[in-house]
Amino acid sequence: SSGINAEYGETRPADSVMVELTNSAELLRARWELLSRYHVWEKSGRVGNEPVFWDEDRGCERSARYALAPCRLVNTTLSHAIGLILRPVTSSKRKTLQSLPAWKEMDLLRNVGIRGEEAMEQEALSLVFQIAADYPVQLSNLVRNTALDRYQQDSPIALLEALVVDFPRTLTFQHPNIYTDLPFPYFKNYSSLVKAELQLLTVPAILQNRAAPHHFSSFSDLLDSCPILREALRLAPTCPEVKHFISAFPELFGYRDMCTKTVTFVGAGFPLTGIVLHILTGASINLVDYSTTAVESAKKFLSLTEKLGITNQGQIKVILADALDVVYLPTSKLPGCVRRHDGKSCPETCPLNPRMGSKMIVPTDILDIASAICPETTGRLIEENGCLVPAIRKRNVRGFSEVIYERFNVRDGGRFRVVGEVTPPQNILSGATPLHLVTDLTAPHNVNSCQLLLNTDNFAGKWRYLEDILEQPGMEQLAKAVGYDNQWDNRVKEFYSMGKSNKAL
Repeated sequence: SSGINAEYGETRPADSVMVELTNSAELLRARWELLSRYHVWEKSGRVGNEPVFWDEDRGCERSARYALAPCRLVNTTLSHAIGLILRPVTSSKRKTLQSLPAWKEMDLLRNVGIRGEEAMEQEALSLVFQIAADYPVQLSNLVRNTALDRYQQDSPIALLEALVVDFPRTLTFQHPNIYTDLPFPYFKNYSSLVKAELQLLTVPAILQNRAAPHHFSSFSDLLDSCPILREALRLAPTCPEVKHFISAFPELFGYRDMCTKTVTFVGAGFPLTGIVLHILTGASINLVDYSTTAVESAKKFLSLTEKLGITNQGQIKVILADALDVVYLPTSKLPGCVRRHDGKSCPETCPLNPRMGSKMIVPTDILDIASAICPETTGRLIEENGCLVPAIRKRNVRGFSEVIYERFNVRDGGRFRVVGEVTPPQNILSGATPLHLVTDLTAPHNVNSCQLLLNTDNFAGKWRYLEDILEQPGMEQLAKAVGYDNQWDNRVKEFYSMGKSNKAL
């Protein structure tokens, strides 16, 4: 606890902290170079001898493919680095750290951190697959009994944790010479993170940016100011047209029907985020990854979750593709949209444009982009491949966490607008995350924030629809309920006419 003040966080000089981070990176340089040599060997068609190293923990020679797999050196070094990053720092200390020359030389630590996380996830999956192979008949009962013993329930979340963490941990303790891989250590973190990030979708976007001129203080304030919305909620259970209106305007009502939506994640890896979101909401999930190994592992793992009743049959799909070779297309056309998917009046990236004929179409209502996706790729996904998607969630970083991942900044003047963010509390304490953007908090042991980006291309058309909503077919009950009075609070109009500048965010 040396150097830590309970009230102010990290108290040591900025250059001392940076020296510690640099030392952490240097401790793993040799392992990073080994992994790099392995990838060169693999891309060469595996010509010559496979690079190897001596694994002191296991007492044997291993392929350099596992150079950053969990072991005492990797675990201790990365845990120390992450611990430094998670310490609260003042705004001035954060700015000093980011101004140091060494800050721009953190690529080694960033690469090691990302690859180390991937190796940890793959080792945890490998352990689950080993156990499934050893207990092909008994696995379901063993996992279910573990969940009942540990959590007194066999809910999907309890079964998932028993499959990934508890049962593997029991076997590694009982048979350490047989089960040598490390069980996944961060399950609870994923579960709580998914719940916090879900707030970006369930809280109406019009409520999320408290500094915006369109902001309402609460959902009650919004309903009181726009009675037509309250009446729509009342009529929705018996009026399909009104129910569709609510579904088509999540920025006013929040996503109330996630079970009808399709969420696409860029990256399969260890697909816990997608699985937990599916369990919590019933949403259909797409996982897109260019790695054959990652896709095969994800499919194998999902076959286990389906067998155990954790996920619904066929509702989570794994797609082998480069994310930039995919066009993400909403599953339904929203009311008031001025663009048509005809390749003429819509963007050039529309899948019906002949130029995009070689692209794969993946149905997507919400696009999720991981923090490990580099800013250049993220920018292209947002501006081109995902330009028709209504909402994008981007896991991002701010402040000290930029040591581990590269921060993505939404292009000024683009079609997407940042409207809300969930973030760990240290980012607020350091001033890295603007307080007015905070929709919810994640746990303090998270390095990531998550931002909600809304597509404003169709906002003008949606506002025209709202102005004429009582004239729309099937809205007679709604018109009668509000006395044919279609008055909208000026803040709603302000919301749909929001500018596209992201300079203040």
